Amino acid sequence: MAESDADLYELRIYAIAPGRLADMEARFRNDICKLFPRHGIRVIGCWGALAAPRMPTFVYLMRWSDLAERNAAFASFVADPDWHETRARTNGASELVEHYDIQFLRALDSSGIDEPMALQKEGVFELTLYAAANGRAAQMREALLEQEIPRRTRAGASTVAAFEAITGPRLPSVLSLLSWPDTETWQRAQTGIDLGPLAEAQSECGTGERYVLGHANRFLLRPVDVNWRFGG
Repeated sequence: MAESDADLYELRIYAIAPGRLADMEARFRNDICKLFPRHGIRVIGCWGALAAPRMPTFVYLMRWSDLAERNAAFASFVADPDWHETRARTNGASELVEHYDIQFLRALDSSGIDEPMALQKEGVFELTLYAAANGRAAQMREALLEQEIPRRTRAGASTVAAFEAITGPRLPSVLSLLSWPDTETWQRAQTGIDLGPLAEAQSECGTGERYVLGHANRFLLRPVDVNWRFGG
C-alpha cells in the first residue's frame, strides 16, 4: 500500500478473552479516551459485538488522511510509557485481546465518514464483510451499492458507509456499515432479507460464472459511549 493513499480508514476487529469484553470497553472509556487523542488517533466509532462470527468481539474504526499520518501516530502511541502502564494494569493476569484483524479501507461512492465520533450512540450497527469475486471489481461495487445496501435499507436500516478493502485476510472484499433503530427491528427484518449471495448479481453472471458477492461475515454491534478527551 502506497504511503500516499488518501482518505484511509482502518478497521480493527479484536477477539477478546472470554468474559472480558466489559474490561476492554472500560479500557477505552477510562484510558484510551485520553491516550489516543494525545497522539492524534481519532476514532470514528467503537462497538462491543452482540453477535459475531467469534464472541466476544470488540470493533473500532479510525480515519486517516494518509498512511504516513497513521504510521507516525501509532509509532508515537506505542512508545508512550502511559500506554505500557495502561496495558499492564488493564490486562491484569492475562491479555484482554487474544488476537486481532486489521483492514485498511477506502470509502465507496463518497460515503465515507468525515468527523470523529460522528456515529450516534443509540441503536445498533450492522457491519458486514462480503467476500467478492476476483476480477469483478466494478460489478462487486455496483452489487453492494445498488442492490445489497438498498435491500437492507428498505427493511429499516440506515446507511452509514460502504468500503472496499485495500488489505485484509480475504481479498477482494467490500464492507457495509449500517445502523438500525434497535435489535428488535433488526431481528424482524431478517426474515425478509436474503442473507446469502445476491440472487440478482448471481443471475447476471450467467450459468457457470462465479459470484459477485459471496459469503458474508456479519457483526451486530452495540455502540460504546466514550468521552474522547482531545488534547488530553
